Amino acid sequence: MIKFFKSLLLFLVFTLPALADSLTINLNEFTANDGLSDNQTNCVIQDKYGFIWIGTKDGLNRFDGKSFQVFKFQSDKNSVSGNNITCLEVTDDSLLWIGTASNGFCSYNYKTNTFQNYHARNSPLRAEYINDLAFDKVRNCIWVAMNNGGLQQFDLKNKKLNPYVYSINSYYAVAVKDTISLFAGIIESLKKLDNVGRNKGMVGDTATTINTIYIDNDLNVWCGAWDNALHLFNIHGKRLQSYIFDGTSKFKNLAKRLFQFLLMPAITSGVEQNHQAYLF
Repeated sequence: MIKFFKSLLLFLVFTLPALADSLTINLNEFTANDGLSDNQTNCVIQDKYGFIWIGTKDGLNRFDGKSFQVFKFQSDKNSVSGNNITCLEVTDDSLLWIGTASNGFCSYNYKTNTFQNYHARNSPLRAEYINDLAFDKVRNCIWVAMNNGGLQQFDLKNKKLNPYVYSINSYYAVAVKDTISLFAGIIESLKKLDNVGRNKGMVGDTATTINTIYIDNDLNVWCGAWDNALHLFNIHGKRLQSYIFDGTSKFKNLAKRLFQFLLMPAITSGVEQNHQAYLF
């Protein structure tokens, strides 16, 4: 998700100068010089306690608004399962879930300050590179989207990974809203669960490989893709419109709409603390 909003921020910077003049947004930038474990950030999420968690290429970071606490893999101790953090998720039981690029995924328990690791050596996980983790409240599971490994479900009640694999494609993103689950895989565009792994598109076609999904409050589905474009789908997975980033000024109306309905809710609910927005 952080990739989507980084792209959106850059898009808005160049297309909304007039709107920017009428708004006041306090942005605080943090880098490795301020205690962040690495300058390459892959994902950001805020938990119910107000902490902001940042996954980087070299470590997991917890930010309390003033300083960072860094968590790194340690082979001889209970620790996060890897250092290259690819995705983050929070479930209703307040556990933080962390996906890595080399050693599966893990959960972090706030109360006990411990990690529980899940990888191919201790579970039926098909691939160690995790692209996305998505909480599905209706099914009481976490969707595990893997690189060259397909999709699997982690049962939150039994704390076990279901060995069944939905397709063996690479899946980059999963988005869940109420009873609706949407999945994005290589040359699969956007799919519902009953259609994953089927009806693949052609390499090079528009919106065939999506790497991020965002469902807004009006059930519009916004997707970033490999084709340097922003795509709008309906909730059923039908593509309605594509906006190619070609450097022209024709996106001003779109940018204003995106700022109002996508970026501002993300800032004020996802990485906001004490009326400040943080940019990593």
